[in-house]
Amino acid sequence: MMREVFLANAYADKGLVTEALQALIDKAAEVGGQVRFGPGNYETATLYMKSGVSLYLDAGARIIGTADYTAYSNDYPYLNNPDLNEVTGKPRWHDALINCGYLKDISIEGHGLIDGADVINPEGEQEFRGPMMLMIHHCENVSIKGVTLLRAANYATFFDTCTNVYLENVRAYGGQDALRLFRTKNVEVSHCDFRTGDDCVSGSLNADVYLHDTLFNSPGGNIVLLGCRNLHMKKCKVWSQGEAPAVFKDDKRYSNGWNAIIMLHDIGQPEYLMSDNWLIEDVEVENVETVFRYDSELFFGNGNNGKVTLKNVKAKNFVFPITVNGAAYNEFEMTIEGGHFIRSTLDKREDKAFLRAKNFKKIAVRDVVLENVDDEAFFFENGGEVEVKDAAILRKVSSISVDNIEKSSVENSPVETMGNFFVYGDVDSIYVPKEQDESFLGARKYIG
Repeated sequence: MMREVFLANAYADKGLVTEALQALIDKAAEVGGQVRFGPGNYETATLYMKSGVSLYLDAGARIIGTADYTAYSNDYPYLNNPDLNEVTGKPRWHDALINCGYLKDISIEGHGLIDGADVINPEGEQEFRGPMMLMIHHCENVSIKGVTLLRAANYATFFDTCTNVYLENVRAYGGQDALRLFRTKNVEVSHCDFRTGDDCVSGSLNADVYLHDTLFNSPGGNIVLLGCRNLHMKKCKVWSQGEAPAVFKDDKRYSNGWNAIIMLHDIGQPEYLMSDNWLIEDVEVENVETVFRYDSELFFGNGNNGKVTLKNVKAKNFVFPITVNGAAYNEFEMTIEGGHFIRSTLDKREDKAFLRAKNFKKIAVRDVVLENVDDEAFFFENGGEVEVKDAAILRKVSSISVDNIEKSSVENSPVETMGNFFVYGDVDSIYVPKEQDESFLGARKYIG
């Protein structure tokens, strides 16, 4: 589609040019046009997008937030916002560099930078976070492609109550969360690179989210901390020991990660918005505390639990692979199929189990390779049905004994992982506490 183009080049490197840029956006809105930024710096406070407008940043173009935190605002009405300032009645901590509210058909594209400049607001969230970079609420049909989001003073993108969101080839570096989703549906994140100072993807009450072919790196937060019905995560790489340090008010900086992927619910919300139907496949995870975690007590419990499938996940240098602590309803179901998990040998904590689970409906583990786990590789408590089939458990020794290797496990294990390991598949690798026999309903076991 051909658009009328409004050039911003005349305002490059001219200091603060908020009013001039806003005037271009307003003109473009009259015809559904594009505002194009040529190479140079465009310093600005809050810009308000309009329906039908596209911002295009050429290589070398840089929209940069002004250092004055008082220059940012959020003047749009905001329906159903759970966090309003008691004095002003406006959303708390929702000021933004680019504000989009109640819009349709908007896009931000190109090869340039949007720089949040790490603006510090002593009155902001946690007494230091500044404005959001892209605050997008109650919008439909939003596309962000190609641009780099640098040094977001708070979230790089915050989507609230949006429909049809598409991010492609977006790089988010530094700042806080790269992608915050709340009450948003139909989201696709493709070929992006998120290396943030906090969570990469976070939020709750979402539906139909597809994350694929994307890199996720975080220093001290949870990399994917999400409440979502129908999540598909495919061909992604997740790792910690962050490349952009987490920065806090007292300037403490952290680089070690926590959880790679967390399924959460949100207290007191309608059941139909609860997390369910997750497929995590062909994902690589490295240098995290926990690979996958579902904890109804720690992360916003309540709800109807859900179903999760981990398929062909490869993880290494973690402490705890899988942790499940379901709600009292015992409706959580998990399938782990294929995959290779290598626990870190540097961590000295005694608990080296592969899977610790309690309060669940069914857990199935099929055709996985486990390295550096404990004798109690599986620990089940207060559950319904358990299935473990073709789990090859590898432990460091001085030689390898092929006599103790199940044929199916060898065939399903990559050859390069077999050197200097001993493989066994004893029933003892599953442990159910005797005092839990009754509540565990016998913990039906199927060992293949």
